[in-house]
Amino acid sequence: MEEEKKDVLAETEIPFQKKADLPAEKPKRKKRIPVPAWITFACAIMLATGIGGFHIYQTVHGQDLNLLTSEITPPQYGGYDGQGTVNTDEFHPEAEAMENLQQEITARSSRNRSVSDLQILYDSIDCGFDRTEGLHNGDRIVYACTFDTEAAERANYNLSDLVLTFTVSGLKEYQPLDPFANVTANWTLGNDYAAVIELNIPDELQAYGFTYDYHYGAEEYNGHSIFITVQADEEALKEAGYVLSATETEYELGPRPQRITDAEELSEEELTSIRETLRTMLEAELEGCGWQADITRSTVRINGIGDSYLSRNTAHFSDRTNGFTVIFELDTDSSGWFNLNSYDARFTGQIYRMGDGSIQFLTRTSHACRFTGSFGSFILEERSN
Repeated sequence: MEEEKKDVLAETEIPFQKKADLPAEKPKRKKRIPVPAWITFACAIMLATGIGGFHIYQTVHGQDLNLLTSEITPPQYGGYDGQGTVNTDEFHPEAEAMENLQQEITARSSRNRSVSDLQILYDSIDCGFDRTEGLHNGDRIVYACTFDTEAAERANYNLSDLVLTFTVSGLKEYQPLDPFANVTANWTLGNDYAAVIELNIPDELQAYGFTYDYHYGAEEYNGHSIFITVQADEEALKEAGYVLSATETEYELGPRPQRITDAEELSEEELTSIRETLRTMLEAELEGCGWQADITRSTVRINGIGDSYLSRNTAHFSDRTNGFTVIFELDTDSSGWFNLNSYDARFTGQIYRMGDGSIQFLTRTSHACRFTGSFGSFILEERSN
């Protein structure tokens, strides 16, 4: 039996073949990834790494927010140098950052995330200029922002670029205005028989509404000058583009007029000048009366003006040492009893020597068209002043 098994095995045994006699094995092919796929794969890895790193950075460092940027159009300035202003209504360089922050608040709210700290941060941001008025060309002004730092920390935000600096320029220059140009002063004799100062203001300056005054600079007049002052609405003046170049000036006025107390101080030429001046005044009055005047129940015709003379009659003056009366004889067609009636007109006043040396007779006398008097002496009646 054993021999039979061996024979069976012998018959079924595969004969040995040499390696060279065997058919050749097919080589295995290596799988290669195309280059574009490699690039796509690498980018995906980098993107994933970047996103992950960004989230890690935001988690650790916080989110950055630049409120302001140096690439900002400078603000607009208005007004005049020294009183310039900055236009704050249209200057908000933080607007873009604030809009981004508001969008983040909206986005978080839509995802049901808490926005309370972010809203507090948003509401706390306050930006503005350190100066907005009284600006000069060349001034440096600062635009800066403040915020709630604790709310920013809780909201995990880092705010930067908080300050901008600008140099003011383009403000118009005020035009200096001389309020004393062509302003003059002179001594004049007032109706109260006193020498007073009169200021003469040109119309173009009066149009500005200036108020002028003067003072001596001391208790007494110094004999040659006064100080003229001016007051103005300077704010209104600046709105018109002007500033006063001065508010006070010294003006040479000359000596104060001196009252004459003695006729001996007057020359014959000066006395003649006084009489001629008053004669002209009297002629104008008589012309207005038709060269006639009433007396009692009749009318006297005045034919002309006769001689005149200076009298020391001072009945019209409280200071009787300083008054003068100039008397004019009148020629009339009425001679009266025994040709002794007299008719005259009188001017009472005071005489001043002015600063330029000239003489003026100061009077308030004016006459009515009638005579008063008695016993043959009649005087052209003075009007009440």
